[in-house]
Amino acid sequence: MVSAQRLGWAVAGGTVASSWALLVVGVVGCHELLGLDDVSYREPGSDAGLDAGGGGAGGAGSGGGGAGGHELNGVPQWARRVGGDDAQQGLTASFNSAGDVIVVGLLDGAATFNGTTFSNTQGQPDVIVLGFGPFGAEQWGRHYGASPSIWGVGTAAGANTIVAGGYDGAAVNPGGGDLDDPSPAFVEANGDIYVVKYDDEGDHKWSINTGAEGEDGAFSVAASGGSGVFVAGSFAETVSFGTIDLTSYGGLDAFVTRVNDDATSASFAWARSFGSADQDLRVRGLATTPFGDVVVLTHELPLDEPMSAAGDFSIHRLTGDEGSPVWNVPKTFTAGLHVGAIAVDPLDHVLFYAAFSGTVTTPVGELLSTGAVDLLLARLAPDGTLLWVRQFPSDTDVTATCVAVDGSGNVILAGSLQGNLALDDTTTLSADGSHHAFIAKLDSDGMVQWARAFGDATEKTETYGTGCAAAPTGEALLTGKMQGTVNFTSHVLTASHDFDLFVVKLGP
Repeated sequence: MVSAQRLGWAVAGGTVASSWALLVVGVVGCHELLGLDDVSYREPGSDAGLDAGGGGAGGAGSGGGGAGGHELNGVPQWARRVGGDDAQQGLTASFNSAGDVIVVGLLDGAATFNGTTFSNTQGQPDVIVLGFGPFGAEQWGRHYGASPSIWGVGTAAGANTIVAGGYDGAAVNPGGGDLDDPSPAFVEANGDIYVVKYDDEGDHKWSINTGAEGEDGAFSVAASGGSGVFVAGSFAETVSFGTIDLTSYGGLDAFVTRVNDDATSASFAWARSFGSADQDLRVRGLATTPFGDVVVLTHELPLDEPMSAAGDFSIHRLTGDEGSPVWNVPKTFTAGLHVGAIAVDPLDHVLFYAAFSGTVTTPVGELLSTGAVDLLLARLAPDGTLLWVRQFPSDTDVTATCVAVDGSGNVILAGSLQGNLALDDTTTLSADGSHHAFIAKLDSDGMVQWARAFGDATEKTETYGTGCAAAPTGEALLTGKMQGTVNFTSHVLTASHDFDLFVVKLGP
């Protein structure tokens, strides 16, 4: 048995492959989400209206720090914010096949995008879907809401955008008309599941929904050109996916379903569930593999614990065509694990990224957090065997929200930190007491190429990173929410009131 090492690799049963290619995957958690796709990327051209693209620049903020690699690596190419009198935040980001940037977030109050003002009407945040050009120009926006709550997580599927989520209320209209309440016999509002597709101009193509008397919702979505659209989330009681009924074991169970995409309509192809009579299971990640399978990350928690609670993680692999089990790694990481994310590289290895506190048991040894919360990154072989795990110590609090892989096999990590986060012996990111968003790029051997933290160090306001993506050519995206004035390395943004949504594109 090999012991896991802080700031280094623990390897079991072989060497680490040195050549990876692209697959971008998402993060889950109610409002800590991100999308994925294996997309191509067009070479830089020129976008008109760049200076007017919603930048909201102003002030002389600070907080954009870099570490590791050449000083030009990872420099922001552009940064944009979307805000108003109330709070807005980005949840997920992705590149589509044209190199455009898609951001899915939450809108509270009103905000203007590409000349259109969007206002939530239910008194609770609405979902917003925003399309930017490769150079940050605002292209199109959509928004929809439900009472009392709604959320969404998105991904790019070629030139299209897929958004999945959950909502409470009698109906939601993401663009093609109201989706009826799947359980109208119940007077009280309950969670339901929806999936919607938009084309490259933001026009609605199809919507589909389901739900029952329990608290149902989708927390992750993945798209694969050969296997369609996959959606994962949690449900209670009994929920129907087309002709397939799933019944929970007692608490919340996890589900995975494949949605057939017929261009202008959709249907459920299959659905599978994971559950326990005395535990809640929540989905934390979903990714497609190079061979058309789907990999799901589930988080096991005591009944009725909040989503932020610590628990055990398991990883499941299913066939994409019918959802049959290929393998599962039950309780691969146990004890104090919080929100996490997964990715799959084209060599069919699974990358697992999470935050943890206290002691975590892994198949290659135990990890002990040095601060309140540390981060870990692990790699599994195609058969589910754990190959190595790496720990990133923090002296206060840190959150893992996203992992992605670019076309050269480099790994993008993103999240939020408060205090200091050590990525290797010479690379430490600092947040000056308030929360800062961070993004880091590691090579295929786990060596830091660059790392950056963004926040307002002067006013010590809060900035959070919630979603990321990687392009085949190495560019990266980070989205989240910001307060105060934040300097994205010469791209200065000032929040208009409370939290504003931000998205920043960084060079390789």
